[in-house]
Amino acid sequence: MSPAESEPLQYSGRVTDRVADVAGEALVDPTDRRGTDPAVSNRAWEMGAMTAKISISLYELAYGCHLYGATTGFDRALSKARRALHPEPDLLKPEHRDATLEFLRAWGCRHLALADKKPSSDALQSWTRAHAAELPKPGRSVETLSDGELAAVARAYAALAARRAGQHARFGPVAAAKTLFLLQPHTCPPWDNAIREYLSCDDSAAGYQRTWGYAARRIMPSGSAGQSQRTALVSA
Repeated sequence: MSPAESEPLQYSGRVTDRVADVAGEALVDPTDRRGTDPAVSNRAWEMGAMTAKISISLYELAYGCHLYGATTGFDRALSKARRALHPEPDLLKPEHRDATLEFLRAWGCRHLALADKKPSSDALQSWTRAHAAELPKPGRSVETLSDGELAAVARAYAALAARRAGQHARFGPVAAAKTLFLLQPHTCPPWDNAIREYLSCDDSAAGYQRTWGYAARRIMPSGSAGQSQRTALVSA
């Protein structure tokens, strides 16, 4: 198997223990957080209540993630985008913006229509000029970021989400989050509406930052010097 072919499997394996840890905690009793956000849909909480009753081993979860990636094509789209952006993403380059938009459409952001390619590309370009310098260096993991760095990424997310991406659409929160994940996968967890609603987060900068609390709390060791940072993340 070539490195390119094995990358989706390696990616699925890397995220499996993150997913397992978050699922093990977040799904224990989803009603504990019901009501913290009145916009949370009943469907999201019904799904959470159902999955909270499922017993699954780490192996079963890993295998399920692999099958999901193999059948949906999401891992293939991610691998293709990362190859196109190698060795380092630079959205000031037109070909990198094209690859990013292709990735976003493959990952469900269909509002970024081919007919609106130019305004969508222009949005990425102007956002990069305004905010790229504020982002952490590539490779930083979410639990290592300071409060100031977290706030800067959240502001960058909100600015991209608000950009016009066509005559009738803005870039939007899901596309903004997935763009940041593509650019900085260790720093910025991807999300979609179902994930956001389940975690009782709105689509504001504060809501985006709050999702990191669940990831950072599981990554950061208990009793470490970063305990105060974890508290800040969860309460953000």
